[in-house]
Amino acid sequence: LSLKLNVPYQDLSGWINQEHLQNFNEFINDLRIQEVVTALQSEQFHHFTIMGLAQRAGFNSPSVFYAAFKKAKGTTPKHYLQRLAQ
Repeated sequence: LSLKLNVPYQDLSGWINQEHLQNFNEFINDLRIQEVVTALQSEQFHHFTIMGLAQRAGFNSPSVFYAAFKKAKGTTPKHYLQRLAQ
């Protein structure tokens, strides 16, 4: 990301820490979780599994995805999906 933005890594990381009160990995995981949540709310992606959506968003590890999702949303992806269906 720092290369794409042509910004030194330390400057980008410092900005994320200061503006978002989280480290780079937390920031990226939150963006990925938001992508999964948007997909869960869209009929276009109903044929995907939850883990399929997570992989599509960039998560390679189920355990990292589930931990990040629970941290961001306060619940598991399955329970979140069940609440959407209500």
